[in-house]
Amino acid sequence: GPANTVTKDLNDEGVFLFTDKPLPETSQVHMLLAIPGKPQPLSLMGRVSHTILVDDDETPGMGIVFELDEAQRADLVAIVKDLEEQLLAGRLPTNAVE
Repeated sequence: GPANTVTKDLNDEGVFLFTDKPLPETSQVHMLLAIPGKPQPLSLMGRVSHTILVDDDETPGMGIVFELDEAQRADLVAIVKDLEEQLLAGRLPTNAVE
């Protein structure tokens, strides 16, 4: 079912989502990503590529590889570039997840 989570790792290939309950590897997921400064969330499909469990030494979560068409990839590349520029300019939080 639906779950709310956060990330600090987004690029045009995929995303790492922090969660104590990662889905099994190869699971298909539909994500609605809220992008700072955008009125509507970004709707993306992807597949779980790897997981880090609560018992591991790292922050738990799951890596997801996007399954995008060319238009979606172009939009995402532009969004990632804009987010990188905002981060470098100090307009995005850097400590949202500790």
